[in-house]
Amino acid sequence: MKKLPLRFLIIYAALVVCGMVVGSFLVDYASAGNHQFEASQIHAMFGVTMLVFVLASAVPFVPGAEIGFVMLAMFGASVAGGVYLCMVGALLLAYWVGRLCPSPVLARFLAFLGLQRAADWVRNLRGSSQLDVDRLVASKINGKFTEILFKNRFVALAIILNLPGNSLLGGGGGLAMMAGASKLYSPGKFLITIAIAVAPIPLVVYLTGVAT
Repeated sequence: MKKLPLRFLIIYAALVVCGMVVGSFLVDYASAGNHQFEASQIHAMFGVTMLVFVLASAVPFVPGAEIGFVMLAMFGASVAGGVYLCMVGALLLAYWVGRLCPSPVLARFLAFLGLQRAADWVRNLRGSSQLDVDRLVASKINGKFTEILFKNRFVALAIILNLPGNSLLGGGGGLAMMAGASKLYSPGKFLITIAIAVAPIPLVVYLTGVAT
C-alpha cells in the first residue's frame, strides 16, 4: 500500500483540528443562545443560528450536524422540519461546490497535496458525462468487494453520513463535496440519498417531541 504524502497528512491533520475547534465553538454558541437572549430576540437568534448551521455543515471537517442536534435539543419538534431542510440544503450546497469546481483547479490542488493519482483521475474526467464516468470506474474495478461498494455507493454514502466521528473523513460537508467532485453521484440520486440519510433523527424528534 502506497504511503500518503507527508504534505497531505500535515494539511489533513490541520483541517481536522480546525474543524473540531470551529465545530466546538459553534455548538457552544448554539447551546448558550437561548440563555443569552431575551424572549423577544429568540427568533432573530434562531434565524442567525440556522444560517450559521447551513454554512458550517457545508464546510469540510466541521461537524455541523452537531449544531442541528443542539437546535433539536433546545427547541424540540417545533424546529425539526427546519433543521432537516437545513441539513439537506447544506449537503446540497457542498455537493454543488464540489461538482462545479473547475477540473484544472481541483487537479492542481490534488497535485499540490501529493495525490497525483487523484489529480490524474480528475483530469481524465474533464468533460465526461455521468455514463462515461460510471463506465470508466467499472473498467478499473478489481475485486468483488470494490464492485459491490461501487454498485451500492449511494447506500454506502448514506451509511457514512450517519457514522459517528465521520468528521475525520471530512464530515457531511466534506463527504458531499467529494461526492460532487468525483462525478460518481448524479444530482438527482444524490438528493434522494441525503434526503433519506438525514431524516431519522429529525423525524423521531418531530414524532415524539423528544430530542435523542
